[in-house]
Amino acid sequence: MTDGKGAYVGNMLLASEQIEAWLAGYVGKRNLRLLHQEIVPLLSAEIGPYYQGPFGVDMMICRFNEKPFFRILPCVEVNLRMNMGMLTRTFCDRFVQPGHSGEFFVDSFEDPAQLALLHKQLKESYPLRVEQGK
Repeated sequence: MTDGKGAYVGNMLLASEQIEAWLAGYVGKRNLRLLHQEIVPLLSAEIGPYYQGPFGVDMMICRFNEKPFFRILPCVEVNLRMNMGMLTRTFCDRFVQPGHSGEFFVDSFEDPAQLALLHKQLKESYPLRVEQGK
């Protein structure tokens, strides 16, 4: 998720299947699978022999005035580093119960008391529940 200026503000915490279903609602599951089939071998061949480590491709679904109204912009940025998307994907897989969801967000506060107040409100509104380590 980004703000009005395009700055990162957070991620939805969803299982991979939920993310795929949500995106497929805009561009179709077939198009997502075709993109995956094309981009993985291409980037594996171009980057794989020279790099080992975190790897991700930022993409966007863009709205157009004519059909198809939603289209995939397949490569906004290639990340050869751990980024917030990878962090939240790992966090979700390790700590969020299957079938549940959440939000990860970043914000800044001029006054630490504002942050403390928000933290208190969120803890009260969304109490932590741990079951089987998640």
